[in-house]
Amino acid sequence: MQESSAVRNSAPEEQIQGRLVRHLDDLDWHPRGRSRWACAFASGQGTEKLSLHVLEVSNETLSVPPQRKSETVLYVMAGSGMISIAGRGFSVSEGDGVYVRMAESMMLSPDNDQCLRLVMAICPASDSPWEGNDEAPEAVTEAFDEKYPTRIVSVGNAAKEATGDRYFKVLVGPKTGSTAVTQFIGSIPRSRAPEHFHRYEEVICVLSGEGRIHMGESSTPVRAGSLIFLPRKQPHCMECTVDDGIELLGMFYPAGSPAINYSSERRKET
Repeated sequence: MQESSAVRNSAPEEQIQGRLVRHLDDLDWHPRGRSRWACAFASGQGTEKLSLHVLEVSNETLSVPPQRKSETVLYVMAGSGMISIAGRGFSVSEGDGVYVRMAESMMLSPDNDQCLRLVMAICPASDSPWEGNDEAPEAVTEAFDEKYPTRIVSVGNAAKEATGDRYFKVLVGPKTGSTAVTQFIGSIPRSRAPEHFHRYEEVICVLSGEGRIHMGESSTPVRAGSLIFLPRKQPHCMECTVDDGIELLGMFYPAGSPAINYSSERRKET
């Protein structure tokens, strides 16, 4: 896979604001019926395999067209309701990870007086959840893939895995059938990790807490609602600056273990 320009140029100090780090409050929101959506990261921000979108569904059932060549992984940030995947209904609430297989349709329905806020990763990437599905209609099916019945994984039920003084919980990944994307929740105490990099492309949403994301010689504050894009091999580390810690949502391609990382010194040799 060709490396992103951010990796080749290795100049995060020119890109850390607006390209690699954004915030929910600063996104360009677009109406969709009584709901709205925004694109956080896609080709315009340098992604190659992942795109990240945010949906807010209010007072209606919102239909999301099938991604005929992509998997879709969602996380419920707030609210509760129902999600229909290829006609199969599931209850969802805050803290749930959701897995939608390639070419399956999706409908989102908030409970009464609720607003469902979800982050959505599409892989391979799409600049919009509403585009790119008109070709090859024979590839789109309403059939629910019975080989993969587990589609909702609650953070409360996910197994905790420790990495030093930090831990993570995998919600969606190879065990749920996704070979493209792993979705996890990570917990970071007040600390700063050593600088490292991953061989996967990653998007992160800070769910709670405050700190700084460091990329090379540059850093910027992050807080609840901060969105971060990490190209493959981007040196970085997350620093938590509050006693209550940081909780974050991560999604990366290709699917694997969130615990695998490499020191920045090794990057100089590869």
